[in-house]
Amino acid sequence: MRKALLLVALACMLAGCAANNESADPPAAQQNGQAEGADADSADPPAGEEAVGGSDEGSDSEVPASTVMSREKLGQGAFAFADESGKRLITIGDTEAKQDHYDLAVGSNGNVLKVKFEKKQESDAKDTSRQNMYNFDHIAGHVYTVAEGEAKADDTYLMTTSDVWPPGAGLAINTEGRGQPVDEKVVQAVEAKKQRGVLQGKKIAEIGTVGALYLIQFERQEDDMLASLVLTRGEELLFCDFPATYEPNSTWRVDDGGEISADQFEMMFAANTDKGLVLSVNWYGAEGITSFFVGEEGESGLKRLDSGVARYTAPL
Repeated sequence: MRKALLLVALACMLAGCAANNESADPPAAQQNGQAEGADADSADPPAGEEAVGGSDEGSDSEVPASTVMSREKLGQGAFAFADESGKRLITIGDTEAKQDHYDLAVGSNGNVLKVKFEKKQESDAKDTSRQNMYNFDHIAGHVYTVAEGEAKADDTYLMTTSDVWPPGAGLAINTEGRGQPVDEKVVQAVEAKKQRGVLQGKKIAEIGTVGALYLIQFERQEDDMLASLVLTRGEELLFCDFPATYEPNSTWRVDDGGEISADQFEMMFAANTDKGLVLSVNWYGAEGITSFFVGEEGESGLKRLDSGVARYTAPL
């Protein structure tokens, strides 16, 4: 038994771990799938086999209490994106009560910035309804200045506070092996667990000493399509499933051509919380970026949480 479990914490319509034909459109975005958390179980390999992937180094070490966050409070943060200069951020869907609430912003690969509230901004006649850096000065939201660090132009950030995100809270994200094909041992373990052949899969990132995160697309079964974010943790496999109904042009996302790949996914951060491990992921599509949380749910593995945002960035 481990001495302690490594604990796991968009827009707005995010429930469950699976979304089909998901886009970052305004309210008219296509969706035709529902979450299926029941399949998100962890699995051990047959006796005598080696760990399926990733590293379990340090998995038996206790997690310092000072770096374990509240999943609920983490999920209360707002999402934002950076301007072209990387010196300002503007919130998406923030509330009036929180306009000067945040002092930290966490971006891709766990990059933490110190921020300071600047102003509330109203939309103007030049607003194109796009939530991107080219429309930054015309969109409504709360503007923050980057006080320490440098934002990446147009990147998505989670706005939070230093009491919610203590120093050293984020787990290291290593993208050096990004895009590498899934190891054959992992493929075999995944197929055995899901009782379904793997069509293709690649690595997204290594997460601290926890393990590796992959995006795997399974073989099509008539019009039934399935893809999963798969986290290897020692000898465990944790699944976050994205079932879909096949459509030639738009299966998971608008204009995806019926395919999904690891290239569309980027890690924002990973952290230990009072309810288990939480991953924050950006999912890129033809019309925008969906940012969402994936968290541990007891014995069921991984579940897509309610916290998230969909940025509509489609070119004009």
